Formats: sequence, C-alpha cells, structure tokens
Amino acid sequence: MIEPDELNKTATLADMTIIAEEIRVLEHKLDQLLKIHKSNYQREKVFGDWISENEAVELTKLSKSTFFILRKEGKLTSSSISGKAHFYRLSQIKELLEENEKNR
Repeated sequence: MIEPDELNKTATLADMTIIAEEIRVLEHKLDQLLKIHKSNYQREKVFGDWISENEAVELTKLSKSTFFILRKEGKLTSSSISGKAHFYRLSQIKELLEENEKNR
C-alpha cells in the first residue's frame, strides 16, 4: 500500500513534469513572437510607410482591381519594382479613408 506521503511526492513530481512542459511550450511561443517582432521591425525599418499591394488588399479587404482603379483615378499613387509589384503608402490609404469619411 502507498503511504500518503509517498502519494503526495508522486503527485508533486507529476505536477512538476506538467509545469516544466508548459514552460517549454511558453518559451517556444515567446521565441516565435520575438522572431515575428524582429521581422516586423526590420520590415518597417527598411520599407517605412510603404506596404505591398497584397498587404493593402489584406488590410482593407479591397481587391487588386479596386486598387488599380484608385491608381487610374489618381486617388492613390504607387511605386513598383520592375513594374511587377505595386507598393502603396499606408499614410495615403489612411488619408483616403479619412477623406471618404468627411464626404459622407
């Protein structure tokens, strides 16, 4: 028969094992968050206010064709690299949103 003191020691060791595993999982998640943060910091440091068309589409939920129309209407300006990828200033998108808010 297991003595009560022995049972408590066993439960404590099991608890410690679970806690240690939870700590490892949290450390892994923190490492992932740190990598994401460093990546975003580097991106912002290099590109500043510029975002890719894909990022603009994701942020605004507008289509690429809508961005094409906004460019053609002169409502948004863009820059491109080798004419393949369009980049927009986030501040200009924000200004357009604020302008449209005032017009309604």
